[in-house]
Amino acid sequence: MFAQKSFHELVAFLGLKPKTGETEVATGHFFMLWFEFCTDFKTRWRRENKDISKERLKEAQLSVKKITADKKVVTRNINPNSLVRTTQLKLKIDILTVIHTYIHTCIHIYTYIYIYTYI
Repeated sequence: MFAQKSFHELVAFLGLKPKTGETEVATGHFFMLWFEFCTDFKTRWRRENKDISKERLKEAQLSVKKITADKKVVTRNINPNSLVRTTQLKLKIDILTVIHTYIHTCIHIYTYIYIYTYI
């Protein structure tokens, strides 16, 4: 009962209307729209993160060029097998894992609600 009431409140909040000839919004219809939204959001999220990363990379490259143009700082390459490089790679993988897990958790929660609401 509580899940069904919550579902109806959510549908009302989102302003979804039932298909013509139906009295209520079907859960299948709602979750089809929700899945499309999640997919579009995930795609846009990735695209915007790539754009932000590219922008930050350009800014960092410009600042490095400004600093090295003064010839006060000498830069050197990081050994690919060094502890610093390994730590950088682990941090990058950890952040991506957290984002991926969060998105999949949201999808699983709403799928769980869908399955157990109308069984």
